[in-house]
Amino acid sequence: MSIKTILSHKLKGEAIFTDDIAPDNMIYGYTVRSEIPRGTILSIKIPELPGGYICADYKDIPGQKFFSTFGEEIPYLAEKKVHYIGEPILLLCGPDKQKLQCLGEQVSIEYKAETPVFSPLHAPEENIFDIVTYSKGSFSGLKDNPCVSVKDTYTTGSQEHLSLEPLCAVSLWNEKSIIIYASTLYPYHIKDNVALFLGVSKKRVKVIVPDVCAPFGGKLFLPTMIAAHTSLLSYMSLKPVKILYTREEDITCSFKRHPAVMTHEIVTDEEGNLLGIYADIIFDAGAYNVMSRRIIEKAVFSAFGMYYCDHMELKARLVKTNKIPSGYFSGSGEIQSLFALECNTYKIAQKVKTDPYIWKKKNISLDCEKRSPPNPGKYSSCIAVIDEVVRISDFLRKYGAYEAIKKPGECGTVSGATPRGIGLVLCPHIIGDFYETETNTYTLTLRLGKNRKLKIMTSLIDMGTSKAAYFAMIASHILNIHISEVIIEKTDTDNVPDTGPTIGSRAAYNIGKCIEQACESIKCKEKKKGYPIEVTKKINLPVKNKKNAKKIPFTPPVITWEGTVVEVEVDPVTFITTCRGIWIVLDPGPVVNDEIARQHVEAAALQNFGFATMEVLEFKNGKVYQNDISEYTIPDITTVPDIHVRFIQNRAGIKHYPGRGLGDQAVTGVAPGYISALYQATNNSYTHLPCTPESIMELMQNR
Repeated sequence: MSIKTILSHKLKGEAIFTDDIAPDNMIYGYTVRSEIPRGTILSIKIPELPGGYICADYKDIPGQKFFSTFGEEIPYLAEKKVHYIGEPILLLCGPDKQKLQCLGEQVSIEYKAETPVFSPLHAPEENIFDIVTYSKGSFSGLKDNPCVSVKDTYTTGSQEHLSLEPLCAVSLWNEKSIIIYASTLYPYHIKDNVALFLGVSKKRVKVIVPDVCAPFGGKLFLPTMIAAHTSLLSYMSLKPVKILYTREEDITCSFKRHPAVMTHEIVTDEEGNLLGIYADIIFDAGAYNVMSRRIIEKAVFSAFGMYYCDHMELKARLVKTNKIPSGYFSGSGEIQSLFALECNTYKIAQKVKTDPYIWKKKNISLDCEKRSPPNPGKYSSCIAVIDEVVRISDFLRKYGAYEAIKKPGECGTVSGATPRGIGLVLCPHIIGDFYETETNTYTLTLRLGKNRKLKIMTSLIDMGTSKAAYFAMIASHILNIHISEVIIEKTDTDNVPDTGPTIGSRAAYNIGKCIEQACESIKCKEKKKGYPIEVTKKINLPVKNKKNAKKIPFTPPVITWEGTVVEVEVDPVTFITTCRGIWIVLDPGPVVNDEIARQHVEAAALQNFGFATMEVLEFKNGKVYQNDISEYTIPDITTVPDIHVRFIQNRAGIKHYPGRGLGDQAVTGVAPGYISALYQATNNSYTHLPCTPESIMELMQNR
């Protein structure tokens, strides 16, 4: 599919999504779920099913009864125990959706309820999935010397992906093989796991991915469960089966961002020189461990930012609770730990009477080996990033003005003016990371035909137009062909190789690099042989450094830098906060397409802005309370602030592809920038996300 076609069919409303797939004689699937957060299933009573209706439970699974996410296992259907409200227990299928739902509601399940755990802070020791620790020097010994410190406990809540299209899958079993249509970012995860699930060869499983709307990572692993459910029902009924989650089901049963509780302390001398950092981070994993090990490793790496001191101590824990599993979410791990770190750096700067810009520049380490943990940053661009964001936002003038007119200890400014504040954040980003438990060798294939049209075969999913356009621009530049002559093969596992999960930083850093190398190989072969020319490239997984494995829990392939400034004003009567602007400067390396890069940054900034200000997702007795799109507030046209994006580009030693990229969450600095600005505006410390007008009012009144 050419770039022009990709653009036009979406704009004209001609895109085909999974729910648009309707084979002849198709029937529908329905999931019966647990109604309690924790317990044992004692008995199940199923109503009499009319002809053409089928019920399936875990005993009907012909093969493996769980699916794997990088080494962790999650059951497709509960056997005896249930661990969260909404866990799948039974499957029903039939031709009439309404009748199917009525039958599902008539299923009676008797449980022996057990005491659930809803808070990771009160979980028993056996609920700890994993612990990662790091230490350097002696943080506890600092208290013996005169020093200045800031210590706070920060909390971040869950966040819903709220994909434009709910989760959906359609399966067609023909007694020999199965075809699966699924809305997923990882088709080969479905292919591999469904083959084990049905007990058939992988060659007999074909996965086709129709158009997918941007899900921000929400469709990496959960679609595998839905695809398996439809596959089982199709296997038993010998008919095509579709399962489409309702919006309520999608919100209440899909994986969320990891909630976190972080106790963070920074210690300096009287002049503001950094002496030590302490962090204790607890992540709520939910009922199952969904690739969460990497989440805490990224949190450990981000917990100290780019600062250097001799005494550091950190402990990160991943805890099981009886809530929906927490899964992959762009920026997971980084966004939580950097929120606590950067809010505290802002407070310590004010406590030692230094503006945050001067404090940061004083304590930044340009020596990558001295940072903790040591990292592979090869570019000392963090100073350039923070200098540029301070310049374009006019941070120094505004910060000084807002400090000068504040009345200490009060909300408001002199002469009754509207309280205003401005926050400054500097964040590292982990780029192109892979997971140690991955065993696949990912590949992509390029084929140049006689007419010099290039076909790119990859299983990465185009969630909008960015992947296709990005890859095509690299190829057209190297091979000197028009971008319209670059064709992206449709995602069908029979025709495209396994390129791994679709995660933003991988596409930019790893896959972009492989496309460049493949195109260079094609150029060399054009001079020696005829057409067509086909080149397959392997994406090599990084080898773990065994020497530092015990000392350093996680070493990313590469990092880049982000500087963010957020300016706010607070209505002193209603406590409604208006964001006056967000300024973002990034160092992603050479930018292949400025428009695509800006769209990525702006989308990430809005997602982070919603997370910081309004996206409240509460659990009551283990069940999601905001279970409808009208109850879960996200930024809209009336609340979206002006976003100013600037890229610093260093092309040294790089040819055609970004040497670093933007990362999975390009703008983790919006949340701490927003809270820091509120701290200056109101003289109050806000430690929970999202920070709503109600929470601001409550804190002000309690003070």
